[in-house]
Amino acid sequence: MGEVSEIFAQAGLSVWQVNPRNPHAHTNLIKSADGDYTIIDLESAVISLLPAPGQFRSSLKSGNLPIFDDIDFPRLRDFIVTNEAALTSSIGADGVKALIHATDHAEEAINTWKAAEPRVIGHLIAGTYRLLNVKARFRHLMGSLAGADAAAELFLNSGIDRWEKEYRIAPEEADELRTRLASEPAREATKHLGVHLVMSVAIALPVPGMRSLARFLWTLVFWSKAQIARFGRKPEGGAGRLPNVHTPLVMVLALIPLIGGVAYLASAPMRSKIMVRLMLDQAAWRLPFHLYRRTHIGRWLAPPVRNSAQPPFIKRGTKNNVPLS
Repeated sequence: MGEVSEIFAQAGLSVWQVNPRNPHAHTNLIKSADGDYTIIDLESAVISLLPAPGQFRSSLKSGNLPIFDDIDFPRLRDFIVTNEAALTSSIGADGVKALIHATDHAEEAINTWKAAEPRVIGHLIAGTYRLLNVKARFRHLMGSLAGADAAAELFLNSGIDRWEKEYRIAPEEADELRTRLASEPAREATKHLGVHLVMSVAIALPVPGMRSLARFLWTLVFWSKAQIARFGRKPEGGAGRLPNVHTPLVMVLALIPLIGGVAYLASAPMRSKIMVRLMLDQAAWRLPFHLYRRTHIGRWLAPPVRNSAQPPFIKRGTKNNVPLS
């Protein structure tokens, strides 16, 4: 019974019926003529006072307290995938399919049943667990940061493509903007710009100033590393040295709510009116409910629609830039 109980716990199943500490564990089993055992429940609606290892934490996470015969469906699915070969050998391929089918329908039925109940205490417990689960929040944040640079580059390049398609900029101007964004200094700034944007969304702690503080500390760490490299024994130097995008100005802007997520637009490689307009216009264009078109906010953020025969507003060696108005 101990071995069966351990396997059930690994699979995320309720173990009370077969738990050796249950005085009715043996009477909960019926042996068929083929030698198979069927588990029944003679203690219906009895709370599990001695949950299996890991079951209490899983119940906290889902808010299923007190513990009855709840199933940890994510753990059960992982168990099926991990032990698919052994299960196929034991119950056959059709048996594995039936197990997966039963798992899906059981979860659907249980969710429907519990959704019809208020379960105020359960929701409060689950919400508190998620709030205090710093480790899971950190993993989620790190996973979001992994593709932050690519997301920021795609965000800006999509805005350039849209401006070009709408005849707001000429093809030559679009190419020059893309070249600028593809440069090493701009890519360095864009990478950290993406991180700040992710922090502004992914950090959901209900503590005022946490997002601003996280952005500030991120820039402060890289600024400190740059200063150590500068004044250390082996300072970074040479023609290939990139400009430091982690400046005190960026740190100060990172502390400001709402605009702190785009603080790296103030770094040297990104510091231009057209880049600011591009970022703001692209952000406004992504607003829900077609607010960009309904409010005509593009008139204030994007360059005006014009004939492609007009002279470009970005030329090498000139200062004929579009004014930020």
